[in-house]
Amino acid sequence: MFALAAALLLAANAEAAGSPAPVALGETAELANGVRVTPLVVEEDSRCPKGVTCIWAGRLVLRATVERGEQSQEKLLELYAPTRITGGMLTLNLAEPAPKADSPALPGPDYRFTFSYTPDVAR
Repeated sequence: MFALAAALLLAANAEAAGSPAPVALGETAELANGVRVTPLVVEEDSRCPKGVTCIWAGRLVLRATVERGEQSQEKLLELYAPTRITGGMLTLNLAEPAPKADSPALPGPDYRFTFSYTPDVAR
């Protein structure tokens, strides 16, 4: 019971801190410091399918529009690789669904993405 209460409290704190929900292609994620990210197209998804042993883990590359204030730019974001944007670092944290061995086609509209933004520390 205590574990359930702690999990609910953590989820509530994450939500209050503005942790964005996963977004689909064409939807916009609202992040900290006014950063907005709109996934446009999956340029590459060569991730190793679940349940398969691969020599290379593969990668996912997403083309996205990144906006902050009046600035807007297209960026290629690689899964788990922080990318420099004005004022901080943007990371594509999650891309679902993972590829399946029995389904080689890209899931297109079924993709969901989450992002995080870490502002630069003033020195």
